[in-house]
Amino acid sequence: MIFVILLMSIGVIFLNMLSYILIIIFTKVKILKKIRCKENGVQHYVLYLLMKNLRLNGMVLKIKY
Repeated sequence: MIFVILLMSIGVIFLNMLSYILIIIFTKVKILKKIRCKENGVQHYVLYLLMKNLRLNGMVLKIKY
């Protein structure tokens, strides 16, 4: 029983890390696009929300961004 709980928790951590990596890649791509396009507004707001999300999650995984 304890082993199953351990496996599940490891799986959840793995999925979370995958999503964080995807978010980081997405934000980097967005930043590059933003520099190229030089347009504020919706893109900037989305980027801000993603960065805020990353900072909140960074407390858990100690991601310095």
